[in-house]
Amino acid sequence: MRTAAEETEMHRLVPRLKAFTVKGSEVQPGDYLYQYAHQAPVRVGAMWCGRWPGSTSYDRNSVSFRQDDFPWSQGRISAHLEYTVQRSGVYIAGWSPEDCDKRRQELESLTA
Repeated sequence: MRTAAEETEMHRLVPRLKAFTVKGSEVQPGDYLYQYAHQAPVRVGAMWCGRWPGSTSYDRNSVSFRQDDFPWSQGRISAHLEYTVQRSGVYIAGWSPEDCDKRRQELESLTA
């Protein structure tokens, strides 16, 4: 059985992605998008711009995307509003995989 201190240390060994805001036009496939404040993030898959119905011009105000985890579902975001995203490879300071590996090695050296 683990103590609370050991659980806290195990929690500190998990890298954390940084959440930041970008405009809808800057969202990239692979981002975790917080589209609504009360919902869990969705991973963005393929993205495309739609056309106005009955027209050959593209809709510059919205961006459609397919959810990566649920490929049958689609979403749409405004290209001009700001959304919170988590992007792979962008970590909170001190929580990158290298920092977590360093903490893991420190723990192993203390217990050895």
